[in-house]
Amino acid sequence: MSFNRSSPFGPRLLPESSLPANTLPHPTFLARPLVHIPPVVAMHFPSFTSTVVLALAGFPPILGAIIQPGAAARDATAFIPTPVRRAPDPVVPHDLHFNPTGIALRPLAVNPVSARAYTNAELLARGLPPRRPAFNKPSRAQYAPRRRQGAQTQPQWNPKPSATPCKVQQETGIISVPEKAGFVAHTVNSFGEYGLTNNILEALRVVLKRCEGNNVPFEIATLNGLRDFTVLGGVVGIASTNDTLSKGSFNYVYVTGATSVPQGTPEDAPNGFTGATGTRRDVESVVWTLSNDILGFGTLKLNWVNPDGRLAQGTTAVFVPDANAFAVTGDLNVFREAFGTADEVSFFFLPDL
Repeated sequence: MSFNRSSPFGPRLLPESSLPANTLPHPTFLARPLVHIPPVVAMHFPSFTSTVVLALAGFPPILGAIIQPGAAARDATAFIPTPVRRAPDPVVPHDLHFNPTGIALRPLAVNPVSARAYTNAELLARGLPPRRPAFNKPSRAQYAPRRRQGAQTQPQWNPKPSATPCKVQQETGIISVPEKAGFVAHTVNSFGEYGLTNNILEALRVVLKRCEGNNVPFEIATLNGLRDFTVLGGVVGIASTNDTLSKGSFNYVYVTGATSVPQGTPEDAPNGFTGATGTRRDVESVVWTLSNDILGFGTLKLNWVNPDGRLAQGTTAVFVPDANAFAVTGDLNVFREAFGTADEVSFFFLPDL
């Protein structure tokens, strides 16, 4: 049956037999133009019910597949959600050690604590007499004979050259660790790393070798520390995978005695850790800056330069109580996951008064 829209009395039903063989009513039964079906299709689907099923279910997909091969396959995958990719968490091995194990260690010589390394107040606290005052008098070595023909030899004053080309006074003092209520000790552990002491008389005495200012990296010389490694520097940790300190890595550097190397990226050089263990490690020595400087007091920071020439960002100084050693790492949380307890600390310079 179908509707006849041309009747003056409104739509009325028409028998299917009254329709041409090649026309079929629209499947929605609304007053719309009749759909023209090719004879070939009408031959295979002559009945009204079959035509509706074909129009609603099978005909459009089949026709689309014939006109555009592969379109159905593309449409099926067009709405597959894209998975969200997240950065993987750092994988930390569980067999790491802050210091090497199972090796023979060699003892390191430490400069004795002499009276010249202490202020008068510290000498009195130890029951020692104060130092004699040093007067600014020229010594005999500063006189040089000058002989003139026919004249007697007369002493001649040779002006003393400038003490240093540096623009900033090179302060002497000790390094305190406020978070631990102690100081960097002048002695080292078995691996050649400086540790912590709560006795000010056992503190490491140092000289800040500043030449350009507080914010330009400089070296720190040690007066009563390791005899053969008289610069306080950074040495790449034995468990570090490379010389880079960065976020997401447990890499670290020991704070220990070293030898002076040019400012820049790490390089192989003698140091306290290598002297004690025999294992060669890379070193940086021109790494220190002084901030919040008030009358010489201030916070010391170790500024590590990664092998790519860039300054390591977000580094943290730590104290590892199990090793009685100080270190600097790029990621404190990952470092703790790898090596256990590590206390965040800072180094505060106390100049001699």
